[in-house]
Amino acid sequence: GKTPAALADVVVAVSKELERGQQALLDEATSQRDARTVEVATVEEARDAAATGWARIPWSVLGAEGEARLAQGAVSVRCLQRADGGLPDTDDEPGLVAVCARSY
Repeated sequence: GKTPAALADVVVAVSKELERGQQALLDEATSQRDARTVEVATVEEARDAAATGWARIPWSVLGAEGEARLAQGAVSVRCLQRADGGLPDTDDEPGLVAVCARSY
């Protein structure tokens, strides 16, 4: 839409509108990601969940062997995360979660 603004206020108005638009895009993307992410307990469940979204599986359950099994079905580990969502320093930290999705 169009909103009238004084010439002196254009920079502030545009900045606010850009921030609002960016926040709306982030909110929508986060909502879609959360709706399509499933917590799973087995490699088979991860493979099935990755067919339509993302699967979160404990790395201790998946490991390199499970990762290889997923790869046979065109599913890969996209990232490893700590329980708090942070990124690990190494892949042997306890409590890591693998986020898996279909490869294209």
